[in-house]
Amino acid sequence: MFYLNAKITDNRLPDVFTDNIATADSAALKVGVYFLQKMQAVPDEICRELHLSSASVTRAIQFWLDNYLISETPVLMDQPLPPYKTPEPVKVGKKSLSHKEMAEAVLADPDLSVLLQESQQVLGKELSNSESMHLISIYQDYLSSPFALLNIEQFWMSHVPPRKVLKETEYTAKEWKELGINRIDEFEERIALMEKNMAYLEAVSRLLGEDVNEMSRKTKRMIVRWLEEYRYPIEFVREVLIRKEDANVPYIDSVLKDWHKKGYKSINDTRETPVNVDERNANKPAVSLIDIAIKKRNKKRQ
Repeated sequence: MFYLNAKITDNRLPDVFTDNIATADSAALKVGVYFLQKMQAVPDEICRELHLSSASVTRAIQFWLDNYLISETPVLMDQPLPPYKTPEPVKVGKKSLSHKEMAEAVLADPDLSVLLQESQQVLGKELSNSESMHLISIYQDYLSSPFALLNIEQFWMSHVPPRKVLKETEYTAKEWKELGINRIDEFEERIALMEKNMAYLEAVSRLLGEDVNEMSRKTKRMIVRWLEEYRYPIEFVREVLIRKEDANVPYIDSVLKDWHKKGYKSINDTRETPVNVDERNANKPAVSLIDIAIKKRNKKRQ
């Protein structure tokens, strides 16, 4: 068992905590906050409650033992330790965040503590101070729902490199705020829509021989519009590539926009002149034409 070794007076964090948080890593910061809240704990309890590895907790405990925030024996106080009053929420700026501000922000909002702890599980690593700061600013500025943010993080972990997850999470949270999305059912519907759009984006990128993660946001929005606004499945994109195998996204967009304006609902609507097929190949599926066009296009790219 380890015990809090510093008194809290006048609702002020102990100097041994605030003076050392600049050198504390994210795990040590969370463990220090936990002792301030609970006053005593055992390592297994900390691992379970904070979702940290035993190695991280061991390092954090040693850090605070060395800096005299905690001790291995109960400390006799000349008077009872007063309860720590939760401070008012701290508004965190995007550009800078002191360790003290981070600690006070976590202490002031239990949901924020949950977000930081669970995000480590989603991202598969301990959060750096800058990553914690980034998450706190997203939470405070755009979407104050740990449930929603954790689901957004999980979505992006499946579709972009890990280094881009928090940036994409911020972009999505900002978009949801602008759309006024704030209910659990709306969060789930939005995630389902994002999955559908991402599948479409990935299918289009394969046809074009490009990496979807290298596309700009403007390009992605243009492609998603083909599905969301025009209601054109991937077959319409293939049709454009059959007719112009070196077509790029802006060209495809102009064609699909024109077809939508004319009210075309099916591929046949777009074919003013039927595609001529050799009678000897009449029994072959029509998709072979598409395959040929795609193979020719990819061959030119090599």
